[in-house]
Amino acid sequence: MQLRELLGVLRSRWRTVAACLLVVVGITAAVTMTTTPTFTASSRVYLTIDRPPDTFAETPAALP
Repeated sequence: MQLRELLGVLRSRWRTVAACLLVVVGITAAVTMTTTPTFTASSRVYLTIDRPPDTFAETPAALP
């Protein structure tokens, strides 16, 4: 069977293909909506800021 023949079969049976697709999508949606979640997730993000030391605070003689 070549690709052209396969496409011809799919084209002639497009209603069957579409019906099967809709049934599978419907069942998948129903199972997804009715199944309770079995896990929870959480995350924490910690940020630190590295600053150079304050030069004026270290040398009081540098102040005017």
